[in-house]
Amino acid sequence: MMNLQSEMFERIKEEIEKDPEGLGYKGKSNEEIAKLLNEPYYKERVIRDAFAPRINIILVGIADVPNVIDITDVARAKKY
Repeated sequence: MMNLQSEMFERIKEEIEKDPEGLGYKGKSNEEIAKLLNEPYYKERVIRDAFAPRINIILVGIADVPNVIDITDVARAKKY
């Protein structure tokens, strides 16, 4: 059974590797990735929609974890 921290890091790693929203993690520093994960992102359409920061989406349903990510968390998630 995976503990909560392992699950969080696995989800962050998957987010970085698959980049489902096309935010451009590839080639970015850990600091830049943390910033991308923590900030809301926008998609241009006829109207502009704001979405929750990606880290919030990743952590939904994991008990009592913070909804922000630190640069060191990005580095640890990449190692999983």
